[in-house]
Amino acid sequence: MTWKDLQFKIETSLSPLFYNVLDARIESYQWLKDGWGKEPDDSEVPRNVELQVDQYITRRLTGEPWPYIIGFSWFMGQKFICHQDAFIPRQYTSKLIHTALELFDPEKPLRVVDVGTGTGALAITLAQKTKWKLTATDSSAQAMKIAEKNCNFHNRNDIELMVGNVITSMVRIPDLVVGHMPCIDETMKSKIKEGSLKDSSDLFAYKEPDVALFCGEEGNFWIKALLKQSYEWRVPAVIQHINNKPQEMLEYAQSLGWHTGWITNEGHNPVLITLRNS
Repeated sequence: MTWKDLQFKIETSLSPLFYNVLDARIESYQWLKDGWGKEPDDSEVPRNVELQVDQYITRRLTGEPWPYIIGFSWFMGQKFICHQDAFIPRQYTSKLIHTALELFDPEKPLRVVDVGTGTGALAITLAQKTKWKLTATDSSAQAMKIAEKNCNFHNRNDIELMVGNVITSMVRIPDLVVGHMPCIDETMKSKIKEGSLKDSSDLFAYKEPDVALFCGEEGNFWIKALLKQSYEWRVPAVIQHINNKPQEMLEYAQSLGWHTGWITNEGHNPVLITLRNS
């Protein structure tokens, strides 16, 4: 079997997971790149790799995400350790980083908190691009262990890691809060977890930890809590990914007293930006 044959085998095997063949093809190429650093060429595939691929296909068809199988994922061109205890980094989260860098001077020593850090990808990337003092928080102690591994992997011993909800454990009020918190309506849990894989527009969510995905108030409970607490604590700015009812969330932020709030769209993944009137 050649690597070209193997790529086609992976693509056809994964096709039941997807609505169209292009998505299966993209993931099959990702397998070759991540797993063995190969392109689909005419060279021969080692027998042990063929057997390994068969095992991977079996796991993937149960809904296990590829990043959990291979043990890492890519975010903004960098590798991050992934594990089933933490939310898998999404490329659209890069919008939070780009927005923060547009609004705040990366050369100033700002105190910045990444709430719901998961693997720590957002906090680590911000630390690499700025002189900001980063704190990463997550309610999951298991996720925080993954974030710690990623900090070690990227040689970042300057990021403070804290287990806790929202920003309740902060000693100092930060200059900026960024976050990608649970934002899927908890009533959708059974559909995503028990329905067919194709019922979910995000196949990763089928196997990711519930605590990283679901919450009440149509998926906006923790986002509202973050906005409310941040305003009460006089945090100057919050940049937050949201999933449901962006206009309603904008109005909620304004009702709390935030001076400015607007929605920046990236596909179907809006970002809510709120600023305090100085």
